[in-house]
Amino acid sequence: MKKYTVIWLETAKENFIDIVQYLKSVIAPEAARKVYNNLINDINQLEEFPHAHPFVQYEEYRKQGVQILITGKYICFYIIEGTSVEIHHIVHQSQDYSKLFFFKPSGRNV
Repeated sequence: MKKYTVIWLETAKENFIDIVQYLKSVIAPEAARKVYNNLINDINQLEEFPHAHPFVQYEEYRKQGVQILITGKYICFYIIEGTSVEIHHIVHQSQDYSKLFFFKPSGRNV
């Protein structure tokens, strides 16, 4: 089976840290730990199964190959580039992400 390399872009790292810190301070450390573990485990599965998840419903993102991984109440946005899976953003499902960001095929996002 083909193995992909998962690359976390800075925006995704920042999103992830913000989510865990928020949960730790506002909800409970146990909740933060659970979300942390679930996100890490699910994202690590992209090493073997990156094509198992749907493309984003918004046409401008779909054209750029943006796929989504839903894990709990969070959505992870990623793009497959060759044998790499680039993690671009992680947001709560309640956010309207249609205009939050755009993706660049070069591996950079804004």
